[in-house]
Amino acid sequence: MNYFNNKKIRTKLIIAFVIFMLALVVVGIVGFVNMKNINDGMTTLYADHTVTIEHVGVADSTLFKLRGDLFKYIIIPDERTQLELDINTDIATINTEMQVVRSSPLSAEQQTTLAEFDKNWTTYQDGIKETLNEVKTAKSSEISDAVKDGSPLMNTRAAVDTALETLSEQVNADAGKISRQGDTTFANAVLLIIGTVVFAGVIAILLISVLTTSVATPLERLADVTRKVASGDLRIEIPREERNDEVGVLVDSTRMMLENLRTLDREILEGVNILASSVSELMTTMAQTASGAQETATSISETTAAVEEVKQTTEVASQKAKNVADNAASASSMVETGRVSVEETIAGMNRIQQQMDSIGESIGRLNEQSLAISEIIGVVNDVAEQVNILSVNASIEAAKAGDQGKGFAVVAQEIRILADESKRATGQIRKLLKDTQKAVSSAVMAVEQGSRVVEAGVRQSTETGNSIRVLEEFNEQSAQSATQIAISSKEQLVGMEQVAISMENIKTASVQNLQGAREAEKVARNLQDLGLKLKEMMNRYQT
Repeated sequence: MNYFNNKKIRTKLIIAFVIFMLALVVVGIVGFVNMKNINDGMTTLYADHTVTIEHVGVADSTLFKLRGDLFKYIIIPDERTQLELDINTDIATINTEMQVVRSSPLSAEQQTTLAEFDKNWTTYQDGIKETLNEVKTAKSSEISDAVKDGSPLMNTRAAVDTALETLSEQVNADAGKISRQGDTTFANAVLLIIGTVVFAGVIAILLISVLTTSVATPLERLADVTRKVASGDLRIEIPREERNDEVGVLVDSTRMMLENLRTLDREILEGVNILASSVSELMTTMAQTASGAQETATSISETTAAVEEVKQTTEVASQKAKNVADNAASASSMVETGRVSVEETIAGMNRIQQQMDSIGESIGRLNEQSLAISEIIGVVNDVAEQVNILSVNASIEAAKAGDQGKGFAVVAQEIRILADESKRATGQIRKLLKDTQKAVSSAVMAVEQGSRVVEAGVRQSTETGNSIRVLEEFNEQSAQSATQIAISSKEQLVGMEQVAISMENIKTASVQNLQGAREAEKVARNLQDLGLKLKEMMNRYQT
């Protein structure tokens, strides 16, 4: 059986067809031989017996006619010429028919009977000739004695008739015997043909059983396995087939495909778990970033309000310094007012310095969080690349499986689509982070510039305060000090306008950062939903 299993299916079918054709050939040969025997028997029956019976019958009927012609020849003188011709014709006919009988194959018994006929027939012909001569010489008494029952001529005729009847019976007996032999031969042929057909049927049933066991049964088991795999059950085991035909190759290939599918399923599930973990970390970081951006925006709003107040105060101080320069006569009262204004300016500048430091720290934390998000996005992008590669491998394995792997090919296509969406989502997040980092860099530069301006304003306010104190001590120098105060106030106003512009830029950058953080959080949430959907799809396959 192993030898047969190791043959190719084409070879198995050829072997089965050859065996079945050999059985049919045997049936044909047996039928032909028996039909030939029956035909030979019928030929012998016709040629050796039927023809002989026919000629013996003709001779017997002619012998009966000869007797009648002989009686008419005696009793009807006017027709003797014609009757004599008829008698000679009858004798010639009997001789011709019996010559045919003599040339036929006869048994020893039939030949003995024929010899007895020939002897009596010769005597009977001589007696007929004598009777005809006696009729011609008009010896009526001798004629009447010759044709009486019991006369030598009638006895000879009876012997001839008996010989013909005996020969006919013997030939009929032999013909019956041959006919019975033909019937026996026919019955034997029918039985032999039936037996041969039954034998061929048994061979065909055995071949069908062997082919079913060797081909159909393993294919049915394999079809059941593929149906279970298509329904999502990858736990089924396929036993190894120790055979080298197409069925064995198909079973081994299906088993290897199932093992590869299990491996791919585990790897994809691991990638999905990593993706889910990374997305969770990303969402946490994005939430922290959004919260920090919100705090930064609030701080910047407060700082902008403080800058606006300082700007207004600086404008007032500048106007007062101008009034001091214009009204040198009333320098003492104006110096006092200027000093108060300068103190308020210094206090406002100190508050601005504190807000700028707080904004710098918030922007620094925002920059660090952006870098952390970039690293997480890199990990998510790598995971998406691995999932895409695994989905391509799964599509290849499903294509190898043919129709049985269509269900898994659809899953692999969905996985590839999810991986592509993940890559696009990480690309969007990366773009947003780049924009955020640019805005952060701009904010850092603006903060640094604002800090420098604030420091300059503090220095200038300090100088203004010193000038006002000197102005109080040295009233005589009030005009010069007023001029310096006006100049310093003008510079402070310009600086405060620059600080206001910088704070507006910082505020815009912080709003953009907040929007980017919210968009990144939204994309991360979508990425988490995609990961959950991918995990749910992979859980359909039981390993």
